[in-house]
Amino acid sequence: MRRIVTGVVVKGVNEVKTKYRFKESEVNLIINALIVWRRQLLEEGRYTDALDDLLIKLCAQPERASSAGN
Repeated sequence: MRRIVTGVVVKGVNEVKTKYRFKESEVNLIINALIVWRRQLLEEGRYTDALDDLLIKLCAQPERASSAGN
């Protein structure tokens, strides 16, 4: 299974939407790294709002059946 994650890249004034395909193991690795970073921010007393939003978006992405050859 693969997940498609849509990201927005800001280049100057323009925003470019980009889609990335990740394996489930890659998504889990990214989520775990973000959780570790979130814990570090909390220990430092810093805000985690943007990171929380990103985690919610990543966890809410539906799994897609991979096509042949992927």
